[in-house]
Amino acid sequence: MKKILIVGAGYVGITVSVVLASFGHEIFLFDTNREKLDALSSSVIPFYEPGLIDLFKRFRRNIFLSYKLDDVLDKSDIIFVTVGTNFYLGKEDFSDYQYAITNISKHVKRDGKIIVIKSTIPIDAIEWTKEEIKKNYKGEISLVINPEFLREGNAIDDFLHPDRIVIGVEDDNARKELLELYKPIDAPKIITDLKTASMIKYISNVFLATKVSFINEVSDICELYGIDVEEAANAVGLDKRIGSNYLRAGIGFGGSCLPKDLYSLIDMCDKRSYSPKLIKAVKEVNFDRIEKFVEKIKSVLGNDEKIIGVWGLSFKANTDDIRESQSIKIIKQLLDKGYIIKAYDPQANKHAKYIFGNSVEICDDPLSAVKGVHALLVLTDWPQFKDVDLLKVKSLMKDNYIFDGRNLLDPQKIEKIGFKYFGIGRKTNYNAF
Repeated sequence: MKKILIVGAGYVGITVSVVLASFGHEIFLFDTNREKLDALSSSVIPFYEPGLIDLFKRFRRNIFLSYKLDDVLDKSDIIFVTVGTNFYLGKEDFSDYQYAITNISKHVKRDGKIIVIKSTIPIDAIEWTKEEIKKNYKGEISLVINPEFLREGNAIDDFLHPDRIVIGVEDDNARKELLELYKPIDAPKIITDLKTASMIKYISNVFLATKVSFINEVSDICELYGIDVEEAANAVGLDKRIGSNYLRAGIGFGGSCLPKDLYSLIDMCDKRSYSPKLIKAVKEVNFDRIEKFVEKIKSVLGNDEKIIGVWGLSFKANTDDIRESQSIKIIKQLLDKGYIIKAYDPQANKHAKYIFGNSVEICDDPLSAVKGVHALLVLTDWPQFKDVDLLKVKSLMKDNYIFDGRNLLDPQKIEKIGFKYFGIGRKTNYNAF
């Protein structure tokens, strides 16, 4: 059993705490937000992640909550830093991370601590971290870069069954401790230096973003020639060199990871006077998906005040996260063009109400969101949307247009019912312009 301090009770911090607690370790979860910790003490997790609350309750006895760093820092040997970083207005914001590193290094009282960075930070920030630790503590502290590869909606399984575990270290003791910590997990352990470990995270996420932008651009070409991109992509994905993951055409990627890491890598290149042409194109293609989709809607519905129903507000299924959500961006553009919006999401309604206020009618179920609308937009790939009674949907709508931004529904089934279906690069009766 190890005594582990987790700094930052956010998405990554809580997930890491719960899974490590399930291994039998003693976890000290620290955060400066007392309201968040009070909620956790009542077994309320401030975000939706399948299975996490049940695991938290099961191993709650191994997790100790604290908003006082001094109370828990000296008790622990390994310190995980999991605070969030952001990219805002073209600049990386890792002030929360800097605050955490400064406070940890100022309050360390004995040698031998291992600080494990799970926060995604720019390469140049590694040197800042080392210098800040040395400035505030003159003894021996080990630094480790241990990037996380957790997908929202699948975080627990990703932690327990990862494709690889990346450990960037500079000393043998830290290497041994981290290998021992991750011993219960059957996955390749990649031991490397600090900078390489950090870059692996950026390369991974930017490559996934590249696959999404690639298939989205290809979907436009397929649409021009009346080819179904889903049929083509399914065949292409069978090639083991390519694979089928992230090869689904749609309205683009969002969330807190792919966009931020993409922008951050471009920023790192700009600081070294290098222009990454392909990576910048990935960003441009993803940005264009929203405008193309909105223009498709406008070309069908016209400019008058039509009512539009929306299924899906989170950036992907199985999460309530609306950060960088393509759905939110599309709704904002439609509102600016004078359309009236009704929307529903299985988990993100509360967050959407905070964003839109009274400008969007947030509904309690998918059928309420289509009552009296001229068109339905499917903007998040929640699997339960496939199970909604489409005959009932059609009877409630004023008109019969469906714009499927995630290619979630079956075009043939939809059109047999009498809908006019517009997907992304789908071969349908209505998709070519």
